[in-house]
Formats: sequence, C-alpha cells, structure tokens
Amino acid sequence: MTRSKACILLVSLAVVSLRSFGESDESIPAASAGKETPTERKTDEPLYAKERMILLSFDGADPPRNGDGDGYPNQYPYNPVRKEGGTAVVSTENKDAISGASLRVELTKGKLYLQFNPWNYAGNSAFPSGPRSFARAYVQNPNSWKLNTYNRMRFWIKVPKNAQPHLVNGQTNVEFGTYVRQVKDVDVRSDEAGGGHYYHCLNIPALGEWTQVVLNMHPDHRRGESGGSDPGVLNHPTNEANYNYFDTLTRFYIQYPYHAPKTYPTTFLLDDIEFFQEPREENDDQVYSLTATYGAQENRLVVTWNRRKAEDKISHEVRYAFSDIHASGWPSAKPAPKGTITPPGEGGYNCMLYNTTALPLKGRTVLYLAIKPKNSDRFSQIVVPLSKKHGFSSVHGRG
Repeated sequence: MTRSKACILLVSLAVVSLRSFGESDESIPAASAGKETPTERKTDEPLYAKERMILLSFDGADPPRNGDGDGYPNQYPYNPVRKEGGTAVVSTENKDAISGASLRVELTKGKLYLQFNPWNYAGNSAFPSGPRSFARAYVQNPNSWKLNTYNRMRFWIKVPKNAQPHLVNGQTNVEFGTYVRQVKDVDVRSDEAGGGHYYHCLNIPALGEWTQVVLNMHPDHRRGESGGSDPGVLNHPTNEANYNYFDTLTRFYIQYPYHAPKTYPTTFLLDDIEFFQEPREENDDQVYSLTATYGAQENRLVVTWNRRKAEDKISHEVRYAFSDIHASGWPSAKPAPKGTITPPGEGGYNCMLYNTTALPLKGRTVLYLAIKPKNSDRFSQIVVPLSKKHGFSSVHGRG
C-alpha cells in the first residue's frame, strides 16, 4: 500500500500512568466471538465523554472474532515482497490492561500489522451481515449508535522498549489505515466504494508504557495522492451529509511499516477501542492524530500530534492546568516548560513533539494540556489522568 511519510495528529486526548503487572503465556485460543454482557461505565470521569461507543474492550475469555472466525483484529501474515506484516500469537492478557483485560500480541517474526476486518463471508447469523460491514456494526450496542455524533476514535497501545522508537525530525513510525464507504446504495463487497483509503500517521514512543491515541476526522494522507497533499478535516468523506467519517468507517489497521523490533519474540498490548464525541470546538484543522504517553517513574510525558502540512513556520504553544481549560479559558492555563514547539520537519514531515520531565505533577491526579497554533485562537485539549483511580473504570462487553 502506498504510504505518506507525513506525521501525526491531535485532538482531545487523555493519558495515564499504568505499571506493567506482568504478561501471560497464553497461546491462541479456538475461534470465539469473545462476547460478554455489556455493563454501564461511569461517564463522570475526566477521560470519558457522555456520548461514546465501545468497539472492543478485550474483556472476554478469548480474543474477539469476526463473522468468518478470524481474529478481530488478526495479525496480517508476513509478505516478503511488500516487506510488511509478520507472525504473532494473539491471546488475552489479564494482568496488564487499561481496564479489565487487554489483547496480547506476541510478535515472533516481521512487523506488527493488526487488521480489523468487519467481514462475514460465512454468513454467520451471530454477527453483522456481510460479506463486508461497517465498523460501527461491531460496537457493543450497535442499535444505539447515533449517526453524525462521534467525532473521535481512541485506543490504547503498550509498545515494548525494543520496538522502533518515536522520531524527532517530523517523521512518524506507525500507520493507522482507514477505509470509508458510502452508506446509500452500499456495495457490501467493497470496503471503500464511494469513499476511499486514508492514513493517520502516528509517532508512538517505545517506552514500555501505555500510550493513548486519539484520532479526529483529519487524516494525513489519501492513497494515490502526493505526500505533501493535506486531505483536511473530512466530516463527510463520502459526500453524504447524514453520515460522518466514523459512520462510514469499515476496515482499519495498525501497522509499523518501516522498522521491525530489534529482537523476537516481543509483546505489544492493545486495549479499549472506542468512538466518542468531543462536544467543544477544538482545532481539528491544525492539531490532529494525537498520542500521549506518561511514565510516572521518570515523571516523563511524551505528546505527539500533527500540524497542517503547509504550515512549516507556525509554532505551537503548550499550556497546562489541573482543571478543564475549556471551562477556565486559555489565559488561565500556565505556559508549559519549553512549551513553544517549532515544526522539526517540512511539508509531509509534519509531526510535532512535546517531551518533558519538568511538569509539577507530584500529588496531582489529573493533568490538562492545551495545544494552540500561534496563528489561531482555537486550541485542542489533552486530558492526562495520572493514576488508574482517576482515569479509568472497567469496561465490559463484547470483545
């Protein structure tokens, strides 16, 4: 697949400090939908939105499956011609998770390439009809999905220390690929008829800590276009006013396209994939594809996001507070230490990076960061819970 070597995006995000509690040695289980009865999750915590839909929590006894019995997700097999994909053992991890359990991917060859295919060529009546469905059909409560509502997608990933590290020159190390498809007169044998294939480029640190990734509706690249071309915010990528970017999402994947881990086997963890609504107006046009990683032992916070590709000379300012900056206002937030970020790359190398150990976080429970381009009055906020108690509650449901 063609790729843009662009960078990373931003939006409303949150990050947490979680220690590793060990890893299991479970092998791949027999085919299973990994279903549980959904339960309610608190929404009064700073991390979670009022309007949200959980896609996968990985709290079932076995990893989730699609209608064909394949893992949802599954590891894309190693392709020596394209030099992508790899071999992995996928299982449920019960000792190290954002909440409940997580998905454990033990990579033994090649590179991480997790693909989420909402497919059902088998015609399994226990799953959404196919042969190819929308991602929203696989959420815990698909009948409660609200169209034109969810403008964010979030997931958590724990990257081992021997994986490719984050980059400091404006480039990125991970691709989140998406396919969107028109809803009216839908072609159920295609992932992208009337839509397209897009890339959200991410810059995820290899610190052995949990990283939160938040995507808005501003991808970095569309397949077939030049690396310097910016798709912009795609509220309605299929030109259907009643359906937004995430309403039209079908297949998606997470992959390391450029560099493999230094040694094998190595373990990645994945948890809590959801869609949610950010109700406040944020700067999705200039700040997008956000990641945030916090390590309590070193008091280290690494935040990455993408800027517009044409704005090589526009610096971004980072400010912080210990309450909601949307409520108190930008002037009330304190300038972050060394918080004026100048673009390190040009054009498609559009990733921005804030890496610090200087924030006064001792005794605090939640951190709020705001990012504002110098030429704008709008900012995007990052909510960073500093402990499990103040950031998470259990998510239970299918997957």
